[in-house]
Amino acid sequence: MTTAIDSNVIVALWNEDETQNLTAKKTLGGSLSYEGKDRSTLLNDAPDSRPLRRLYISKSDDIIYTGVKNFFVAVSKILWTDINPDSYIRKTVGIQALFDLARSLMGEVVISKDIRTSRFEERLAPAGRIDFTDRFFQTSGTGRQRIRNSLELAVGLKNLNDIDRDNDDYRRLIG
Repeated sequence: MTTAIDSNVIVALWNEDETQNLTAKKTLGGSLSYEGKDRSTLLNDAPDSRPLRRLYISKSDDIIYTGVKNFFVAVSKILWTDINPDSYIRKTVGIQALFDLARSLMGEVVISKDIRTSRFEERLAPAGRIDFTDRFFQTSGTGRQRIRNSLELAVGLKNLNDIDRDNDDYRRLIG
């Protein structure tokens, strides 16, 4: 759960130093509130390429929430349904790699203004053929990178020329 929350904040802000601007505090009622700088002060920062940055600053939390939720609804349907419980895509390294992929895909959907679940399902469909129980994947930093590379290759964000090693394994897994 910590991985999901930390990665979700990173997807929205994509600057770990930025977390100094906000301190998340769980209230007694169970809701999450934020204390710290007003988001509008962040408008003075230099423009950047973080996909959800402008939405975050403009307090469009509902759009961010819906985008991240719809991404993982699509992940559940395409990658998590009827899989082996030992699949690396459902372990911490897989969740981390999925948030890495979400960052890239969020940029696309924000530009197209299409955060529907069906849009994410369409993009993720080719990754549904990957066997994430394969011995090539592992629970380590290398495993996370291999899962991320496999996902990005499958959805067309990378090609094999972008990867320095293990190309035969990627070809075998991606098809």
